[in-house]
Amino acid sequence: MAHGDRDALVRCLAAVVEHTPEDVPLVVCDGPEDRLSLPRPVLWADTLDEALAIAAPADVALLSDRTVVAEAWLDGLRDAAASDSLVATATALSNHAGFLSVPVRNRPHRQLPQTLTLDAAASRLRRQALRVRPVIPVAMDHCVLIRRSALELAGPFDDIAAFSARCVLRGLRHVAADDVLVLHAAEPGAPEEAGAGDPALTPLLAEARE
Repeated sequence: MAHGDRDALVRCLAAVVEHTPEDVPLVVCDGPEDRLSLPRPVLWADTLDEALAIAAPADVALLSDRTVVAEAWLDGLRDAAASDSLVATATALSNHAGFLSVPVRNRPHRQLPQTLTLDAAASRLRRQALRVRPVIPVAMDHCVLIRRSALELAGPFDDIAAFSARCVLRGLRHVAADDVLVLHAAEPGAPEEAGAGDPALTPLLAEARE
């Protein structure tokens, strides 16, 4: 959910509005009191549970407010989530996402190289990705698509780790969307190598209807 960093939320929402189809409803969870004026309708929710209820019965894509998306991000998450009927979640790669960090796994970096923009890096990844959808042990909250069937089977989305574990106990899988790259800013004060994504869930849900 939003952490009170208005600038970060503005960057997140601007990228989502630019790179998400207009027929996809957007919900902002726990946004600032002076709610932003955006060039498309946005719903606001006080809690994550309320936001998930608003999005029902659709799948949902959850983003941290410190995440910036690029072109085709939602299509890539949808394709990864639909790659197998047992997939519960699909998580994007990022510069700062623990074991899903690129270009080196387990080595988060606060920014992309200065010579490379997010759009260019994301486009390059889409062209070169093998789309093997590797199974990962846990979903990560910087940018993840959650299938509604998993929410119904595994119960409330109270905590990313707890929800992920309940999915696995029920025979479901978490996968990496290995053709989706997003930019994710580390929480202020976090060590460069630490973290597996932002610990708080999650400011924005993009309803991921097929």
